[in-house]
Amino acid sequence: MPERSSPIANALCFIERLNPYWILAVPFVLVAITVMFLPSEPLKDERFYYPLIQVFGAHYLPSIDTIKTMNQSMGPFYFIFYGLIGKFTDYSLPALRIINVFVSFVAVVVLYKTLARFCKYPLCLTLWFAINPYFLLLTAPLLYTDNLCMLFVLAGMYFYVVKRNLVVSGLLWGLALWTRQTTI
Repeated sequence: MPERSSPIANALCFIERLNPYWILAVPFVLVAITVMFLPSEPLKDERFYYPLIQVFGAHYLPSIDTIKTMNQSMGPFYFIFYGLIGKFTDYSLPALRIINVFVSFVAVVVLYKTLARFCKYPLCLTLWFAINPYFLLLTAPLLYTDNLCMLFVLAGMYFYVVKRNLVVSGLLWGLALWTRQTTI
């Protein structure tokens, strides 16, 4: 006797056959639209990160003294990354926030690509991760260090588990630690 699937499973398979990347993009497009309506001054913890982004953006590569005198418990790569982007966007907070939303979306795509190799419904599991209020509503629209770090951790996991490339995964995990030292 043939095994019958439930209507929910059939619907999930149908959605999965559509372009899953467009489906994953929907929450991030909504967040990006929301970012355009946020105030242009730093909010919450951005007040601590934004000035350091500007300090690190003053030079293409920061000096060792700049790194030594950081007043944050985070690693320097986040500030180097956004400082470099800020140099080209005139440190526009909305532009930097949109870049952060994009980084968050790329992290979710990497998670989806990893789960697609091992799970039956990777889109559901990825959406479950993506719609976490802390991730989607707090760290994606604001300049927090979490999402760049998550991108490196998830990309490292992808290269370790799917591609079996220990060197690239190790480099990505090292960048994650250099972004946010609490990654361990």
